[in-house]
This record gives sequence, C-alpha cells and structure tokens, in this order.
Amino acid sequence: MPGEISERLDVSIDPQTGELMPLLAGAAEKDLDEMIETFQRNPENLSDVINTLRYTLAKARCVRAASAHLVAPVERLRLLPDSQQLLDAFPHYQLFKFSRYVTYFLLVELYDDPEIHGRICRQFHLLTIHLADEKEDLYDITSHVTLNSNPLDQFSEFQIGLKRVRDMQPAEWQDADAELSHVIAMCDLRIPFVTLSDTLRNAGIAFTGTVRQCQFLIDRLSICSTRYTFLHRSSC
Repeated sequence: MPGEISERLDVSIDPQTGELMPLLAGAAEKDLDEMIETFQRNPENLSDVINTLRYTLAKARCVRAASAHLVAPVERLRLLPDSQQLLDAFPHYQLFKFSRYVTYFLLVELYDDPEIHGRICRQFHLLTIHLADEKEDLYDITSHVTLNSNPLDQFSEFQIGLKRVRDMQPAEWQDADAELSHVIAMCDLRIPFVTLSDTLRNAGIAFTGTVRQCQFLIDRLSICSTRYTFLHRSSC
C-alpha cells in the first residue's frame, strides 16, 4: 500500500530452493513466516495473508501517529453483546482511549478505497464507553458519533480545515497521519464542552450551545439568564 518504505513489500524467489523470500521492514517476523508457510502449503490463500498484513501495518501507523498525543491504544475491551456487535460491524479498526477523559474512546475505522486500488482510508468515530458490570468487568458503548460525516452534529467543527484522505494526491497520502493528529487534538479540545452541554441539557438548564470565536481561538458556552460564561482557550 502507499506509505512509508517500511510498509513496502518486496518479494523474491530463492533460485536454489524455490522458497519465497519476502522483505518488509515494518512487519513482524511471525507475519513473514506465515507468508512463507502459506506460499508453500496454501498458495491460493497468499492474497488473504498479504491483505491481513496490510491492515496490521495500517493499525501500527495509526498508533505511531497518535503516540505524541494524550491517547493510548486499546487492544481489547470486554463488551456487552450489543456493544460488541457494534464493534464487529467494523472489519478493521484501531481503538484509542483518551487519557484525560476516562469514558471517551476514538475508533479509527480502516477500509479499502473503492476508487484507488491499494489505498486504505480512515473514518473516525467517537465513542463513550462505561463500565456496565463491575464483577464481570464488562463495558457498554453508550454513545457513538461518526466524525466528519454529519454537518449538523455537535462535532461539526471537524468539517472546517480538514482535508479528507480521498481528496489527497498520491504524494500527499502521508498527510493522513496529520489528519489523525488533528482529529485527536480537536476531540481533546471539544470533549469538555460536549460533556458540559449534555449535563446542562439533561438537567433542563437552558444554555446557548458552544460558540466558536475564531478570532481568539476560544470556545464559549453561556447559561441563559445568568451571568456565568465558561471559556476555553485553544492552544495556537
């Protein structure tokens, strides 16, 4: 797939033994061994093994891109059946947990570009996950927002200044990592206001909603009929 040199697969055949000799700097040794074994025993399944490896590398790329931010990769969560069914709807994804917000998770969905062969696209989903059964250590997905898709949702600010992967030229493809970093940073900025808005709404307290003052990079939320205003200044 397009990307770093460490993600480019070079394959040759040993002229003496006829064995497959794959070279892929970003792959684990066990993945390359599986590729060799599949080529020798079940060559008809080789394309499936390579495709699985593509997504393994794509997930590793997401983890590297997010490593400088306040998120941590999540390998697995024990979920209630309905919540697990929601995650199972995504064939390939990488899940991150926000360090500052214990119930918020970012799911990066990975899928093949239907127009450009070999390109993996990303779609971002913000989840809230709460502990549902302390004894069984089971969690429940209580909300799910698909970012960058609905201009009317509370994260519509993500529509601004965000260049989608499908619009990039081949030479710009690695900017997808910058896009992921931007989404993480925007979530980290906006989550306190979304949480406060939900709390006020559930309590029946009227408020103005979140207002972005772009000139000063400030988010503002005002409670109606009061003199209180909550401000958050974004970092430049």
